[in-house]
Amino acid sequence: IFKEKVQRVHVDIIIVIIIIIIINTCVALQAAWRMPGQYLVVLHEGTHESQVQRTVRRLRARAARRGSPLEVLQTYSGVLQGFLVKMSHDVLHLALKLPHVQYVEEDSFIFAQSAPWNLQRLLQPQGGVSVNGTYLPPNDGEMAKVYLMDGSVQSSHREVEGRVLITDFNNVPEEDGVRVHRQASQCDGHGTHLAGVVTGSDSGVARGAGVNLVRVLNCQGKGTVSGALAACRETVARGAAVVVAAAGNYREDACLYSPASEPEVEGEHLREQTQAGSRPLTLIPSVQVITVGAVNSEDQLMSQGAGGTNFGRCVDLFAPGIAAVILSSNQKASPVQVLQLMLHHSVSNTINFLSLSETHRLTTPNLVAAMPPANNPTPSGELLCRSVWSERSGLSSADAAVSRCRVGEEMMGCSSYAPDGARVGETLTVSSLATQSDRNSAGAAG
Repeated sequence: IFKEKVQRVHVDIIIVIIIIIIINTCVALQAAWRMPGQYLVVLHEGTHESQVQRTVRRLRARAARRGSPLEVLQTYSGVLQGFLVKMSHDVLHLALKLPHVQYVEEDSFIFAQSAPWNLQRLLQPQGGVSVNGTYLPPNDGEMAKVYLMDGSVQSSHREVEGRVLITDFNNVPEEDGVRVHRQASQCDGHGTHLAGVVTGSDSGVARGAGVNLVRVLNCQGKGTVSGALAACRETVARGAAVVVAAAGNYREDACLYSPASEPEVEGEHLREQTQAGSRPLTLIPSVQVITVGAVNSEDQLMSQGAGGTNFGRCVDLFAPGIAAVILSSNQKASPVQVLQLMLHHSVSNTINFLSLSETHRLTTPNLVAAMPPANNPTPSGELLCRSVWSERSGLSSADAAVSRCRVGEEMMGCSSYAPDGARVGETLTVSSLATQSDRNSAGAAG
């Protein structure tokens, strides 16, 4: 019994110490917000406006008799009745005794949010946010080249000035309707915002990265699928490593809209739809695509009206993008290696998939991206395959499910699953000399 009491005392002492530390921290922060000697004097609701000036005169007279002059900086009427006054702390009790005065409050500073929620969320799992919420990633992404597929960008904006290059690519449809917005100030809002999210000096994920604008949206924020495909060809031809395209999300399966995200597509060809049919859209061989969906501040699927994030097996993970920061830590990393790092540092099982169908709940990765820790951005050892999905090998319900993985990833005994619950499939081995996977039957996987 004595031992238990001693342990409880120790626990109580620890709790008290923690509380004292928290209180001291809060007091220190509040001290930085204060404006000593400047006070808001608020009168009771319903007080006539004439009483504001009368109260000011009374307070000034009483303070003068005590040898404490004061200065009225501003008076308020409408929403509240009162005034802002600069005076000695010794006069406070005089103000509180005046008729019509409800309370007196010391003036204080207010601050803009030091780091947007998405930046804080990226660093949160690694404890990378300082006490005042400053965003401190492992690097600033200056070695990464980002291509932005969007509308116009105000490159002179202070958030992105000197970091945005307007390319000569321009594939946008004509504006429709009676109100045609052709002024630059009305065309560049969305694009400038996204450029700021990528590389903005205050709000950017990768603040040292250069952004190259590939324009695919007109002043009404409208583009075409053919224009986006042409932009894909342009960015790949220019050697793009990171492409940001925040348009065309209809809250559906990503595989319906992103042919480049299809795991079966090896990156050798896309097809461009034209009036004459479809023709191959030749890209650089072995192009790899990492598809990132969007989550909100609660780590749930982003939804905005009829739109929202895409989902399904063509999405690799969710969150604000961090690929530019990872690329800057290792400029020679392949897309597969970048994806593996993103998956390695991600946080799992935070998204509620109840709104999705059973098929999409099984195939959509429940992963939210997080920034690698600054002291160890690259984990030790080789990261193995993480992109695994399954398909039925035939039309019959008795046919085995086949495990598949992204081209270029190493497979080391990945087992498959099937929608009916049967865990029957294959183990794939990938040879560096082979163009396709050699399939070795593994029988039933337990």
